[in-house]
Amino acid sequence: MTDSVNAAFASMASAHITQANTNAEQHGHELSGIALTHAAARYNAFLLSIESSSKGKLNASREEFINQSVAQYREFLNHHYDEYARAEAENA
Repeated sequence: MTDSVNAAFASMASAHITQANTNAEQHGHELSGIALTHAAARYNAFLLSIESSSKGKLNASREEFINQSVAQYREFLNHHYDEYARAEAENA
C-alpha cells in the first residue's frame, strides 16, 4: 500500500472503531462488536455482487471470496490479539 492508501485505511478503520465505541456506550461492547462484524460481512457480500457481472459468476466466486475474507479477518484478529497480549504482559 502507498502512504496515502495506508493513511486512508487507518483513518477509515479508526472511524469505524470510534462509531463502534459510541454504540457500545449505549448498547454494550458485545452487541456493538456483533453489529460491526455483521456490517463488514454485509458490505463484503455487496462488494462481491458488484464485482460479478452475472449471477453465475457471483455463485462461482462465493467460496473463494469467503475463504479469502475469513483468512484476512483471521490475520487481522491474530495481529490485534497479539498486540493486546503484549501490552498486558508489559503491564503485568
